[in-house]
Amino acid sequence: MLNNPDLLIIKPGSPKKMYGDLSATLSAIEPLATKYLSNNQVLRFRDKAFEEYCSNSGYLRMIKKKFGPEIVNHIKEILGHKIKRKFA
Repeated sequence: MLNNPDLLIIKPGSPKKMYGDLSATLSAIEPLATKYLSNNQVLRFRDKAFEEYCSNSGYLRMIKKKFGPEIVNHIKEILGHKIKRKFA
């Protein structure tokens, strides 16, 4: 059922029927717009904020100190995978 990308599109005003609908990593996610930003702008901002935060050298140093270099490498690997967004 979750293999059909059309089932994963969240349209404004529609109820969320599956937990998969809530995943920020889905290519077909469509967040709600705000009073000032379109849904596309919200998604672009969220993706950019995640990338900037997780690639910040201070953050990566803290993660390395708390969890070790393996986790830093994993974060860098995650950052290397760009999600091709349908709505951004």
